[in-house]
Amino acid sequence: MKKENRLNEKILIDKILEQDWKDEYSPSSYNPSKLKNSLISLVNICKSDDADEMGFQVLNALGNNHCGTYYPIALLAIDILITIEESSVDNKERRNYTRALLNDLFYFELEMIGGSEESANKIARKVKQKLFKYSDEKYI
Repeated sequence: MKKENRLNEKILIDKILEQDWKDEYSPSSYNPSKLKNSLISLVNICKSDDADEMGFQVLNALGNNHCGTYYPIALLAIDILITIEESSVDNKERRNYTRALLNDLFYFELEMIGGSEESANKIARKVKQKLFKYSDEKYI
């Protein structure tokens, strides 16, 4: 692995570690450590064999992949995922899979406990705005 790639990965991992992943509006099934670890694993993808498993872990840490839902913390995680995607020029597997994750999340719905309907709508709108660039909708 090139020295620049190792530095790039270290910067991405540091960015993940410096975030506060707590979220009072996510269901009790949300686990901040699981999300943090799955994002770090995504950064460390080296081959396409790892990508599917890492992708499922990220989606399940951000929400419920089977139900097609994401938790409010996804708003922060999407910014990190976009940074990972943009920083993955030399890692095609990671870049392609991160793009696929961002596309999948565009079609998911918000799952939130507490908070107002207005705040839920605001989160959902922001998520759609951030993800549109990565969605299949862009090409329709």
